[in-house]
Amino acid sequence: MTDKHYVYAYYDPRNFEIFYIGKGQGKRKFAHLSQEDKSEKTKRIKEIQNEGLEPIIRVLVKDLEESEAYLVEKTLIWSNYKSLTNKSSGSYKEKFRPENTLHKEIKDFDFTNGIYYVNVGEGDHRDWDDCYKYNFLCAGGDPKWSDPLKKLEIDDIVVAYLKGRGYVGIGKVVSKAIKAIDFRYKGKLLIEYKDQLTQPNIFESSQDDEKAQYVVGIEWICKKNKEEAVWEKNYNLYTTQLVVASLLNQVHTISFLEKEFKIKFENYMK
Repeated sequence: MTDKHYVYAYYDPRNFEIFYIGKGQGKRKFAHLSQEDKSEKTKRIKEIQNEGLEPIIRVLVKDLEESEAYLVEKTLIWSNYKSLTNKSSGSYKEKFRPENTLHKEIKDFDFTNGIYYVNVGEGDHRDWDDCYKYNFLCAGGDPKWSDPLKKLEIDDIVVAYLKGRGYVGIGKVVSKAIKAIDFRYKGKLLIEYKDQLTQPNIFESSQDDEKAQYVVGIEWICKKNKEEAVWEKNYNLYTTQLVVASLLNQVHTISFLEKEFKIKFENYMK
């Protein structure tokens, strides 16, 4: 007996609509005919049998390794999801485009970089004026603040938010997060500009991996002084206390930012 796998489908003989896809070996494709659960698949089979008929069962792909069968099963589920009774969306779910999203572009499918809200978080260790002048964004003092910043990748688009004022800049990540003490601006270490910084305490605890301030290099596409920050009350614009948050699904806020900063985010998506 072969140990190869196959992918099969159940069709409704009343309209030839496909309503279930599965994978298996041997006689697995017939197992559903005798099930007594309350699933939509079993309900459909019983409806067919009550009319004196049987589902049409067909093997669609044969002689597969198990991993191949999982992938084929998921492909067929993805392309036929509207008519299926499958509870599971199949393996490899994360590799497939989410259902009902053909009308919009999605990160990792249509482009690889994301659009992220970044909280400037002014305080004893950082100031927007320094971020503005020396092309960076910063967070630190504890891993719960610095770790989100470390997840930003080169080419990600960031939107800088200044608490109490509004959005102050849009830029592209050009270098991943490193300690502020190691960050360079125009070939020189940032610490060499210490006397010119509004907030020189950015280098405090620089030898402590957990308490140090971390910096991501930014190429600003457009930026504003604090006094020029853009915001509109009662306009349901996105804001959060999180250091970093995705803006990809914040359509209203994206539209507002494009209008105020006179850019199109799609022009910067890869």
